[in-house]
Amino acid sequence: MRGWRRGAGVVATLVGGVLALAVVAAAAAVAFGLAIDASRWRDAAAQQASAALGWPVTLNGALELTLGRELVLRVGRVRVVNPAGFSAPELLTVGEARARFDLLDALRGQPRLRSLEASDVSLWLERSA
Repeated sequence: MRGWRRGAGVVATLVGGVLALAVVAAAAAVAFGLAIDASRWRDAAAQQASAALGWPVTLNGALELTLGRELVLRVGRVRVVNPAGFSAPELLTVGEARARFDLLDALRGQPRLRSLEASDVSLWLERSA
């Protein structure tokens, strides 16, 4: 009977240690930022952006989400293609964009954009025929 209690105590101690380690790891990720490579969802993100804009969107660069005090989404090489009938091949190209969201709002399911930064932006505006 004592062996069973001792074994249960050891298992409880191990489980408690693993949970404590998980909490410390999550706290460290939030405090110092944890970058997640989201490149595998690049095509799905491009399809969603295309559906939202109504124009074809391609994402050819990095797609990364950083978890920390705020959520930071970094997107590289964005291209919005003009539909047929326009002289310019693209409507918009962006070298890199960063969007920052409030972490607590995002966890509540109501992400609020705090800032949007972009570099190497080109925009071609023209009338259609």
